[in-house]
Amino acid sequence: MAVARAPARPLDRLAASVRGREVVTDWTVGEPLDAVYRYCRDACVLADLVTEIRRIERVDDRRMRVHLVGVNGVPLVVPVERTADRDQQLVAWRAGGHPGVGGVQLRLRPGPWPHTTRVHARMWWRPGRGLVRQFAGDPQRRLEDALHRMECALADRLADGEVAPLPPPVRSGRRR
Repeated sequence: MAVARAPARPLDRLAASVRGREVVTDWTVGEPLDAVYRYCRDACVLADLVTEIRRIERVDDRRMRVHLVGVNGVPLVVPVERTADRDQQLVAWRAGGHPGVGGVQLRLRPGPWPHTTRVHARMWWRPGRGLVRQFAGDPQRRLEDALHRMECALADRLADGEVAPLPPPVRSGRRR
């Protein structure tokens, strides 16, 4: 019995239509892949990316409560969970509990130049949900602005020693 595997693209579109709307962008970050990955899997990245966040309470390694201010100044507390974490390849976050009202997925790979990282970012949300209405502005522009803030914040954290890059590999043998 032969089993055919469906191409990934139609399945991604189907999943997006079930989830709601999404925006996608690619971004090259001028930092090493390992540092970008460690930064993205930590909850601190959310405060750097979403300007409305005022405070983050950790529940455990994957879950947190995010305190933010909505469009009309209304304080909100939103459960957020890291839903995917593949070593130096993928980090995903979902907001609003299960199944979620929105989320972000970051696929990471080595960049085109030494010590750079290519980030494929996808932000999705379900239209008509109260939480989504709290964020003003063009979603594509918000995602691109968030990635720019991420790059700046990561550079600052690396300079301060908060996110340390992995040490270079130890080479064995003699060089001539």
